[in-house]
Amino acid sequence: TALVDAAEHLIGFVVYGVLHGAMSLRYIAIIPEERGKGHGRRLVQHVCQCCLEQKVEKLTLFSKRELVSFYKAVGFTEAPEEDGDSEDDLQVPLVMCPLQLGAATGAVPKLLEELDSPSKALVGGYRQA
Repeated sequence: TALVDAAEHLIGFVVYGVLHGAMSLRYIAIIPEERGKGHGRRLVQHVCQCCLEQKVEKLTLFSKRELVSFYKAVGFTEAPEEDGDSEDDLQVPLVMCPLQLGAATGAVPKLLEELDSPSKALVGGYRQA
């Protein structure tokens, strides 16, 4: 799914999919001049919305250590690996439960309202006008 501006210039994108009953956030990128403006948060929120729509209970990812604070700020927590080790020493396993977060706090649906902007659109599996 891509995030574009009103002129349909690429701002960023996210790659995700369901694997073994959990949504896996595989890759997220924002062009350098658009970083720090909430676009990464919007893309994560889009994936959370997909989890809610598909009733997927868990959203997972592996992150570089230096990006963990961003993912924690959007609702992820560090998750221990089942065998005690992450994929490698540089990757941190993280998890979020969008269904529980949305049901308990209403936070996910409220945050998703921020995505509705006349100057930004998600294209790919979903399109916001």
